[in-house]
Amino acid sequence: MRKFYVYAYYELEQYNKGGLPFYMGKGSGRRISYHLRNCQNKALDVYNTLFYRKLRKMRLQGYKPKVVKIIDNLLEKEALALEVIFIQLIGRRNLKTGSLCNLTNGGDGVSGHIVSVAVRKRMSDAHKGKILTEEWRRNIGLANKGLHRSEKTKRLIGNCRRGKHHSEETKRRLSLYFKGKKHSSETRNRMSKIALRRPVNAFDSDGNCIYQFDSIKNVINKGFTRCCVSNCLANRQTTHKGLIWRYADA
Repeated sequence: MRKFYVYAYYELEQYNKGGLPFYMGKGSGRRISYHLRNCQNKALDVYNTLFYRKLRKMRLQGYKPKVVKIIDNLLEKEALALEVIFIQLIGRRNLKTGSLCNLTNGGDGVSGHIVSVAVRKRMSDAHKGKILTEEWRRNIGLANKGLHRSEKTKRLIGNCRRGKHHSEETKRRLSLYFKGKKHSSETRNRMSKIALRRPVNAFDSDGNCIYQFDSIKNVINKGFTRCCVSNCLANRQTTHKGLIWRYADA
């Protein structure tokens, strides 16, 4: 069961003085840092609110907010109820009752909300063709560094991508992007180890599974050549010894 928390955004000076926050929210996982990652996106109305304008202004002035989990390890309904209480106690700027940039009274979380096709298209169009700055890419890298996904999450990501193919234009752009780039020896070793752990199946021309191997290392036990099997798996070779080779999880 997912655990939720209530969090607050402070100006650092106000936090050090024991002052009030300028935003309250509830969430789970990495929701607490979502606003900082997305505040530069001005293309959609959702990122042009009082709160996001304040975040952008703070970044321009060269400082970051202090972000704090107030209470964690909550059920969603508990987090929503506490969010409402905090917003009511502190007050909202747009109502001239307090310091918060929140535009609602809280308790209106969007967990499980299904975004319409029209909204998804608008979000896609807003990001299309956008070139991320080096600083933005570095921040994304730092945010994901050391992140370990559960087996369930990995499986869901795999199922989402399975059967999808890049367009010719995307393939061309990827080719241009990676041309001349070389992986470090550490990256090559890591990729090699991952590939060696994946189970491999061999099929005849009718699609019948003839052999199943725990990893590509074991194909030599049946007289197959590992580099030829690897070529088949990478689509550099059609068959090896009359068999079609595929990863079992592909």
